Amino acid sequence: MPLISVSGTQGIGKSTFIEDFIANWPMYRTMDKTYRDVIKNNNLSINQNTTKESQRIILESIIEDLRSVGKDEYVIFDRSPIDNIVYSIWAYDKNKGDIDDAFVADCINISRHASQKLDVMFMIPMTKQNPELVDDGLRDIDPIYQSEIDELFKGLKKKREENDDVFFVKNDSPMFIEVFGSREARIEIARLYLNEEGDFYGEEDSLILDSNGDAITSNNDIDTGEAQQLREVLGLQKDNIYRGDKYQI
Repeated sequence: MPLISVSGTQGIGKSTFIEDFIANWPMYRTMDKTYRDVIKNNNLSINQNTTKESQRIILESIIEDLRSVGKDEYVIFDRSPIDNIVYSIWAYDKNKGDIDDAFVADCINISRHASQKLDVMFMIPMTKQNPELVDDGLRDIDPIYQSEIDELFKGLKKKREENDDVFFVKNDSPMFIEVFGSREARIEIARLYLNEEGDFYGEEDSLILDSNGDAITSNNDIDTGEAQQLREVLGLQKDNIYRGDKYQI
């Protein structure tokens, strides 16, 4: 059964999207406890003050959630292993805390394989309709930080579209789909991929056709005007983020 994750920068509306998603596809559930509970229970330093310990504990909790679900369950997760890559790369690039290139490389290796259990990763990008940043006690409300994290997510999505084999397992990784716009628009984008029973459309009944009228079954083939404008990659300060290789997103 489908396993879906929702990613995106701080305060972009992930929890709201999950709430709306479950209202439209009630066969899905989300986890009773999330990474937020892990942060609170372990008193972790996060966001711009994150550390190796924090990122390791959060990643382990996300992976444990993935392992805990059965094959017959419909589950939508708040965040994915890929989120760990984004926040770890940001901290390394900005010389924050104790995160170094070896730690980032280990996170990439672990996350790319853990993500294989997912069928789809929905990502909510920043647009003109961003919700207002509200301090909830965990969220960083620095708009520059929010934007830089957003650009890293977009950079990873671009790598997925290129069938990248560093951040993702080549030819064996989940679709990476942007859902953007109003709450209603985000759900309508999800409907392009999911039928009323909560399953993904097959090629024979896909709602998405290319210019030749052929069914599109991978988001790699899908391009929308607004989404395309959102794919400019963040110019990182450091070149070497993967065990000394000059491979940046």
